[in-house]
Amino acid sequence: MRVRVVMFAAAALAAAAWVQAGARPAEARGRFQAPDGKAIYHDNCQQCHGVIGQPTKSAQAKYEHIPSFKDTTFFATRSQDSIITILKKGKGKDMKSFSEKLTPEEMTAVAQYIRTLAKK
Repeated sequence: MRVRVVMFAAAALAAAAWVQAGARPAEARGRFQAPDGKAIYHDNCQQCHGVIGQPTKSAQAKYEHIPSFKDTTFFATRSQDSIITILKKGKGKDMKSFSEKLTPEEMTAVAQYIRTLAKK
């Protein structure tokens, strides 16, 4: 009986330390937390496509056909799936594939986020 109480107390202390450190159990987060498209974009895409979706002058000089996500006509001819395909497979010799770096859910989040840039 005494061993059980000590084990329970140790487990309770470990859980409290874990929660205090900022971790939350899966139930508190929900079963699925959608990826943050903006954060993923800033970590992986802004170097070439710019912070707000407008490529920098150096990126435009280096990559002749780099699109601006501020341009609504870019999205007029591209579906959500086609943007995800570009993320998955890359585009030409300039845009690398992100299939090894991003999950399908993260690619979807980025595709959704870049559509918002044309509206700003």
